[in-house]
Amino acid sequence: MRFTFIITFKRNLSFKCLQCGRCCRGYGAGVRLELYRSDIEFLSSFARDGKFFHKEDGLYFMSFKEPEHICPFYREGICILKKDYDFFPWNCKVFPLQALEEEEAQSTFIVGVNPEAEEHCPGLGKGYLVRNSLLPELIRGLVGIKLNDDPRSLPLEIALSVSEIIWL
Repeated sequence: MRFTFIITFKRNLSFKCLQCGRCCRGYGAGVRLELYRSDIEFLSSFARDGKFFHKEDGLYFMSFKEPEHICPFYREGICILKKDYDFFPWNCKVFPLQALEEEEAQSTFIVGVNPEAEEHCPGLGKGYLVRNSLLPELIRGLVGIKLNDDPRSLPLEIALSVSEIIWL
């Protein structure tokens, strides 16, 4: 199986998390953060009753604090999962990127910057080149999800070996 990734952002795009918390607060909207097997396994170590996530239509999502839509792990300007355990849920790890799978072409993904991040994230344009940092992790994760239902299931080298990257 081959995967195609069509990249819509500029090759020189950079990003550094400035810990502003805008993404952790859902930009004041109803952000849905999908979780995967490895995310659930880690989060279950905090609460066996699953209070930090919920299941909808067979998929798991982070349970945000209502009505503010704040991540339950965002405290005092920082993610306690990252600070105390060096762990991010996978979708947080690849932020500000997003990928949409083409409906007509299975295993083809359009990869760009999350529109909310483009509008609100002060870390865009700062820090590391996304093509060298977040993009490989996004590719590894999407291939892992398609093949094994989990973004952390494959080594980067294997994911890249079955992937074609096209820059627009």
